[in-house]
Amino acid sequence: MTATRGGAASIPLRPPGRPAPLSFQQRRLWFLDRLTGADAGVHNMAIALRLTGPLDVAALDRALRLIRTRHEALRTTVHDDGDEPVQVVEPVDDAPIETLDLTAVPDDRRPARLDETIAARAREPFDLRRPLIRTLLVRLAADEHVLLVTMHHIIADGWSGGVLARELAEGYAALLAGRPPRLPHLPLQYPDFAAWQRSYLTGPVLQRQLGYWRDRLAGAPLVLDLPTDRPRPAVQSHRGATLRLDLPADVATALQRFSRAEQVSPFMLGLAVFAVVLSRWSGQQDLVIGTPVANRTRAELEHLFGFFANTLALRTRLDGEPTFRQLLDRVRADLSADFAHQDVPFEMLVDALHPVRDLSRHPVFQTLFSWQDEPMRPFRTGGLVVTPIPQHSGNSQFDLSFYAHRTADDAVFCIVEYATDLFDADTVRGLADQFVVALRHAVADPDQPVARLPLLDAEEHHRVTVEWNDTAVPVPTGCVHDLVTAQAARTPDAVALTCAGRAHTYRELDERAERLAHRLRAAGAGPGHLVGVCLPRGADLVVALLAVLRCGAAYLPLDPAHPAGRHADLLDDAAVELVVTADEWVGRFPGRRTCPPYAPADDPVSDAPLPRVDPDAPAYLLHTSGSTGRPKGVLVPHRAVVDFLVGVRTCPGLLPSDVVLAVSTICFDIALYEVLAPLTAGAHVVLATEDDVRQGESLLRLVREHRVTVLDGTPSTWRLLVGAGWDGGDLRLAVSTAEALTPELAEQLLDRCPEVWNMYGPTETTVWAAGHRVRRGERPTPIGRPTPNTRLYVLDAAGEPVPPGVPGELYVGGAGVAHGYLGAPATTAARFVPDPYGPPGARLYRTGDVVRLRPDGVVQYLGRTDNQVKLRGYRIELGEIEATLRRHRSVADVAVLLEGADPVRRHLVAYLVGRGDAAPDAAELRSWCAATLPAYMVPARYVALPALPLNSNGKVDRRVLAQTPGTDLTAGAAGPGAPLGATARRVAEVWRDLLGRDCGPHENFFDAGGHSLLAVELQRTLADRFGVDLALLTVFEFPTIVGLATYLDAAAGPAAAAPTGPAPAIDVEYGRRRRSAHRLRPRTGPAIHQPPRGEAHDAGPNR
Repeated sequence: MTATRGGAASIPLRPPGRPAPLSFQQRRLWFLDRLTGADAGVHNMAIALRLTGPLDVAALDRALRLIRTRHEALRTTVHDDGDEPVQVVEPVDDAPIETLDLTAVPDDRRPARLDETIAARAREPFDLRRPLIRTLLVRLAADEHVLLVTMHHIIADGWSGGVLARELAEGYAALLAGRPPRLPHLPLQYPDFAAWQRSYLTGPVLQRQLGYWRDRLAGAPLVLDLPTDRPRPAVQSHRGATLRLDLPADVATALQRFSRAEQVSPFMLGLAVFAVVLSRWSGQQDLVIGTPVANRTRAELEHLFGFFANTLALRTRLDGEPTFRQLLDRVRADLSADFAHQDVPFEMLVDALHPVRDLSRHPVFQTLFSWQDEPMRPFRTGGLVVTPIPQHSGNSQFDLSFYAHRTADDAVFCIVEYATDLFDADTVRGLADQFVVALRHAVADPDQPVARLPLLDAEEHHRVTVEWNDTAVPVPTGCVHDLVTAQAARTPDAVALTCAGRAHTYRELDERAERLAHRLRAAGAGPGHLVGVCLPRGADLVVALLAVLRCGAAYLPLDPAHPAGRHADLLDDAAVELVVTADEWVGRFPGRRTCPPYAPADDPVSDAPLPRVDPDAPAYLLHTSGSTGRPKGVLVPHRAVVDFLVGVRTCPGLLPSDVVLAVSTICFDIALYEVLAPLTAGAHVVLATEDDVRQGESLLRLVREHRVTVLDGTPSTWRLLVGAGWDGGDLRLAVSTAEALTPELAEQLLDRCPEVWNMYGPTETTVWAAGHRVRRGERPTPIGRPTPNTRLYVLDAAGEPVPPGVPGELYVGGAGVAHGYLGAPATTAARFVPDPYGPPGARLYRTGDVVRLRPDGVVQYLGRTDNQVKLRGYRIELGEIEATLRRHRSVADVAVLLEGADPVRRHLVAYLVGRGDAAPDAAELRSWCAATLPAYMVPARYVALPALPLNSNGKVDRRVLAQTPGTDLTAGAAGPGAPLGATARRVAEVWRDLLGRDCGPHENFFDAGGHSLLAVELQRTLADRFGVDLALLTVFEFPTIVGLATYLDAAAGPAAAAPTGPAPAIDVEYGRRRRSAHRLRPRTGPAIHQPPRGEAHDAGPNR
């Protein structure tokens, strides 16, 4: 006997009396249930219906029993006693509907109590061996009830919810009227479909459809790198939330009008706009987006309960600078072919594509888009008004899901579901708003390039370009040395500078600088000239800088620690003829005139006036590293420096009563804040010597001895101080600069200091351009808002402002922008560009830094445009790995590099400094990282160093890390030729039986040919042979022979066979706690999802 439909092959009924296999969709859910257990209802779907009017509870109960009788899926349980799981159809039970009476709850608390009840019941897990549907009737009043039907997704999908509503309405009305219900004939049941699908999708049929998808997705990026508010956890927790967005009426109308005129469906149009928004957020022009399909292409399936839905991977390419109309044409053509090949279950596609196994994200795609034209609407039955109550499970299968719905009156609203581990609500709200803006402009002008499709409306554009850049403050006219001279006149006898135990007053510094300025003037220095300064840290250095400025010249700082050859290159590049240096260093500068930093006691003070210096004249020339290998000289004018010196009094702050410890080399522009800014504010500078800045203990001594109140340093400097035992003392202000401030270090500083600032700025914008007062719990630490008289713009590749949340390049404008690069007009023109938002003639500096604006206008640093680290297709933030390792008890500091020229053999290496005498254990560190980071972010090698190499600016010198002598902690780990222990040999035998070949001890099970069902067999076999309770998740967490063997030894206890070779340490208890605490739900298979409102009904693309 067969179930037929016109013009197509029929689906045969399965043989009676025998359990049916699971469908491919069901088998994936069964696998996930085995993997992590019935976990907080992640795969539950709940339907809540408000029943208003007089209710006959008995008739409702009989109507529900009628539905269960008609549909075998609702009486299905799943058993896996044999080699293959099967579905068993149980008899109809007579258990009455469960009821709950809330009428005694006070009126003002009843709605909340109802919500709590629905949420709790909807999340209760199912045991697949027991009934997979639950019903609850909640009584709110005599004429008001709520019916909650909760099902496991393995027996139903979104379409099934519509079947439930229709059959419940008809059955209830018929029972009240005393007539037979008029329900459509069911020619087959879901188990019949499952048995047919397993036989149909084989051989040529399967290979033809799989071949299409292999070709369609060849070369496609299977990871979408959306910027997140928090680091991605090692394993998806699937915690989620939703927000609702209502399209303005004019946009909804324009959408419908445009769709009809262009002969495209609203689904196609919405998908194209969604792709544009995701492309802007990710920076990718080749995207894969998921979409659910009902997959009921056969008429006999229309009225069935069951899990038929599939998810398609839709590839959208935005490369080639298409207009929006051209993009829409691409989408239309692609979808027509995609939907013609929708029969392939998603899990089969995953196995065919063989993506990198990554428990931290959904495979193939991480975002989903759906458009539903027929949402479930209120209906009447038997005197009742039945109103669906929107539900959300508190879960999210994907990073981001976008569900658009058209209402009965042609309004459109969207439900956006997002992973709360990754995103804040404000971030997602911003993305949703940008979808509306992009949609409005796309239908209004479809012939504009998608790269220029606006995501900002006029109000938001004004906010990001004007309001958030309102930083103007008054600044006195004059030059840098004028401010110091004025302060010396106010407090001549106050201590200005202390170094090496000697104190110097403002009067002393001022008089010495005046005398030296005249000597320099006599030596030919003056306006338009550059003077080199090469001196050890001390009062002479400060006097020399002030003297050069007073005589009208600009100074070029030279670090005494640098080789003479570098000095010569810098001096030649700037055409410097005069150098202020110590007598013993004169020989370093052959062919150049030199001047000592002091004047003899009998040297008369000239009465001749020093030249008046133009505030636009250069104050100094600082060199930064250049991509060509030659440093670039940045000319910074007095006007910019004066603006900086005044601005830092409020951001981050500087008081006349402060004692500032100066630790930076004078070749680092941070020295302006540490030395010159205090001298213009009446504060006291304690200048650390070269020896002091290299030792944490020496720095701590200075901080305590001089009761330092302000310290500015790189994160590396702060770690030195914390490691030396610093407890805060008198410090009121801690400033971190030049490198990323990790949240962990920020917390350590906040524990010791009441005020912590993270400052950001390139040399080209005069020290700092942004600052942020750090607060606890911020991850990552942002770089903040623009400093006084500074403007920050986040622009896309077309030079247009991007909305909050969207990555872009940071451009800096304002008073701090430097003149440019000395002797490099082409480079200057490329990096210093016209400012379209500033006054006439203003310029912006292109930083090359990728940032994004938070919804509150604070800037978050993401990385560099020219230094993206990628491994196996994944973009990696090395700082996240470093932060994870720093939390380990045995690690004091760490730097991670991506090494290897061959893309196939590239790997991460962690260079670390141990805490205490014992060397860190590589296997333990690997396990530590694997517990919280995705597998591709776990370093392959660990090298112990006595200290991380620092450059002269106090930053970690990553260029010499790989050449720094150290101990490779990974050298002793079991390699390909190392002997295997007894347990590992037994595990290897199981692998050989399952995979049909011998495997290496560190070979990944899934790379070796394993898949999800083989993983189940592996778990079963190992559990039986070793007599341990082995979770399926363990195979995914430790997918190597050595890893599994070590886990099994640890789980078995001391009696287990001891391995003969070293193996990685595995924290078994931590893994168990992690599974329990975080409700792990690895996603290695299909998208199984109950949308917040219904599910896509159409089998084709015209949705």
